[in-house]
Amino acid sequence: MLKALLLVIAVSADSLAAAIGLGSAKIKIPLVSALVISIISTASLSVSVLFADAIELFLPPAVCRWVSFALLLLLGLYSLLNDTIKKAIKQRRRKKES
Repeated sequence: MLKALLLVIAVSADSLAAAIGLGSAKIKIPLVSALVISIISTASLSVSVLFADAIELFLPPAVCRWVSFALLLLLGLYSLLNDTIKKAIKQRRRKKES
C-alpha cells in the first residue's frame, strides 16, 4: 500500500510540474484532451502497481532495486549523451558550412 501511495504522489507531483509549465507558457489544453490524458495516466498507474505486485512474487526486493537503479541510470545516461551528441553534430555541421 505504501508503494502505491508513493507512486501516486510521484505521478501527481510530475503532473503538477507539467501543469505549472504549461500554465506559465499560457498553453491551454482542451477538456477532452485533458480527460484523455487523465484516463491514460490512471491506467498506466494502475498497470504499474499491478505489475509491481506480480513481479514482487518472483523477484526478491534487492534484485528489483538493482534493476530499477540500472534502468534509471541508463535512461539518464541516454538523455545526457543524446543531448551531447546532438550538440556535437550541430557544431560539426556549422564548421562544415563556414
